[in-house]
Amino acid sequence: MLRKTELPDAVALAITSLRDGDKDEVSHAHGLLQDAVLGRRGCLRTDKPKPVDWAEATWYEFVALMAHDNNHVRSIAGQTLSNLAQSAPPETAMRDLGKVAAATRDEMFVTARHILQSLWKFGLGTKELRGALLAGLADLFRDSINEKNPTLRRFDIVTGLRALYDETGDDGVLQTARDLISLEDDPKYRKKYSGVWSDLIGR
Repeated sequence: MLRKTELPDAVALAITSLRDGDKDEVSHAHGLLQDAVLGRRGCLRTDKPKPVDWAEATWYEFVALMAHDNNHVRSIAGQTLSNLAQSAPPETAMRDLGKVAAATRDEMFVTARHILQSLWKFGLGTKELRGALLAGLADLFRDSINEKNPTLRRFDIVTGLRALYDETGDDGVLQTARDLISLEDDPKYRKKYSGVWSDLIGR
């Protein structure tokens, strides 16, 4: 149950609007959540989130919204969970990382891709959570060959790893990127993925 006294009114309104699923209200909710988790209007997929003190109070609401019949709602919910991961209790974020990763296989490709593009933000949490994220992204990269648009999925994973490395400077992230890029058999795409890391990984 949502404890409204523990979060900003705008966030409570956004959750209610997402539950309702009306197109205009969902778009408004998206903007409210951008302000709430980024501190400004920006991109829930790529921009660094700010720490918030209401992550635990809303976490289960966003987990539930990932099962909404409106794919835009599912997308926003998955992206928001990625943004809240660093502020949620570590055991909560760790427990539900797999659920968010599973949503990167949503039946709607645009929804799946938007959630995949934001997944790297789970790595802004604890070191243990970052390790679990890297293992999960490696699995997604390897399994992408069986998914729709595999090269786009792989590019998004490599790009997300770069964003995470830029924020953390964790050499484990760099090594994971190296290892995954080396799995690409097609020279064209291996070069494309390496280009995201052109200052650190040779083409």
